[in-house]
Amino acid sequence: SSTLWRGDKSGGNFGLFGIRFLIARNEHRVELAPTVEKFARQVAFYAIIRANETFCKTLLCMAAALAEHKAIVTRAKDIGKSKLMSSYMMGAYFIAMNRSTGKTAEENYEILKDGLCASKLFHKAVGNVDSYLDEKKMPGRLAWSEESHKRKYENDWVVDILPANDEYELGYDYHECGVCKLCKDEGCPELAQYMCRMDYVLADIMDMKLTRTKTIAEGADMCDFRYSRK
Repeated sequence: SSTLWRGDKSGGNFGLFGIRFLIARNEHRVELAPTVEKFARQVAFYAIIRANETFCKTLLCMAAALAEHKAIVTRAKDIGKSKLMSSYMMGAYFIAMNRSTGKTAEENYEILKDGLCASKLFHKAVGNVDSYLDEKKMPGRLAWSEESHKRKYENDWVVDILPANDEYELGYDYHECGVCKLCKDEGCPELAQYMCRMDYVLADIMDMKLTRTKTIAEGADMCDFRYSRK
């Protein structure tokens, strides 16, 4: 498979979601916006600080987590220019945390959640309910859904988009999940459910209500996301 990671020789450009990715066979580079890069480094550092008792251990743990994250992303199957690349990278980072911090999966989830919630830059990056539910985004989402069903990339998501009705304002039915696939490839399928829980955190940050009755990570046939205003 194509490599997703290539180290930045300038140094320092590595955070929660990684900074540079080698996309598809044409080796096209995609860089995160400066604000996203900045908050990624902040959240990564905050998460590792919380996971250790001394500064010395923090540095060693951070180095181990970043090295493990790089290794995971290097061997991960390519997902092209997926709209959910950041989720794929967050999944890789959570796996790396669980292999590096010495904490339980539940403890690492709380650390990561607290780091995201504490980051003003993360709040700015994800936006709010008005921007997320903007009807002008629907054509792009429908095009994404159609493209996902072509299954061009083995580890990418496959999704159906559901327009607003009397019960919700936006719905997603995910039939395949990239994070579940990545966790399975890495031999830790049980970790995917923690990333599912993070969806509620992100919805709350954007001042939205998420209703979901089942997830692929828990053994269901699909994940049924239903978003509405609080």
